[in-house]
Amino acid sequence: MNNQTSLYEFGYNFLGPICSEYFYHLNDNIKNHSPSCLLFLAREGYFFKNVYEALLAERFVKDIPRHYLYVSRTFLFKITITDVDLRKLSLNTEFEGALGKLLRERFGFTRRQLETVFTESELDEQWELPKQLTSLEEKLDQVENSLNSIITSSKVAYLQYLQALHIHGQNMPLLVDVGYSGTIQKILTSLLSKHTVGLYFITTQKGQHTIGKHMAHMVPVYKDAVSMGDGYTMLDRSLFLEALLTAPQGQFADIQKSNEEVLGTFNFF
Repeated sequence: MNNQTSLYEFGYNFLGPICSEYFYHLNDNIKNHSPSCLLFLAREGYFFKNVYEALLAERFVKDIPRHYLYVSRTFLFKITITDVDLRKLSLNTEFEGALGKLLRERFGFTRRQLETVFTESELDEQWELPKQLTSLEEKLDQVENSLNSIITSSKVAYLQYLQALHIHGQNMPLLVDVGYSGTIQKILTSLLSKHTVGLYFITTQKGQHTIGKHMAHMVPVYKDAVSMGDGYTMLDRSLFLEALLTAPQGQFADIQKSNEEVLGTFNFF
């Protein structure tokens, strides 16, 4: 009982004020953008969706379609590794180490999968990003067909999953997430072929971002123009927030179209 009481008090005094301010802005953005739907991004979106539904009856201006969206940056990086434009989002950040480590940790490939594409010596090759970005892209282009054979079933199933959510209409879907760089939003903007707006605790660069023929609009609640390690406590300690708000399902890793004769059913891993 004491443990339950202390957890309740912690939520009341810490998460309560933070989320209260965030949801005030969420309501404001729903009024301003009239989104076609709300996409609560995994993993923190599980908590946010429950809060939204608890507040809906009394606090929010209107009820609109909403989904807890199974998604992760690692999974999106994996299924877009052969997309010349989108993979720059996954490769244009700092890394120094073996190719195998990069493809396992950042893209979620297994060692067994990688051994069907690269030799052992290639997987042990040392790379530095973004310094060697162009060279690494050329190497990946050489094995495009082999990589596609690994990712195609997951990519097709995920696109079917997005289609099954009926994210339609002229208006933009509104993505709900802690933040902060908006990489997931940018890739989803391309996969959905729609303009999107994302509401975040923190952003590194708010405003409009051009993704192909569409725009990803990023809106911060607490802070903009900061990066990890800049000394802004909420960002530097954001892993604590993510741990507290994470979904019981854990990290989304893969998807498979269900064999059941039910339209739009999927198995999530």
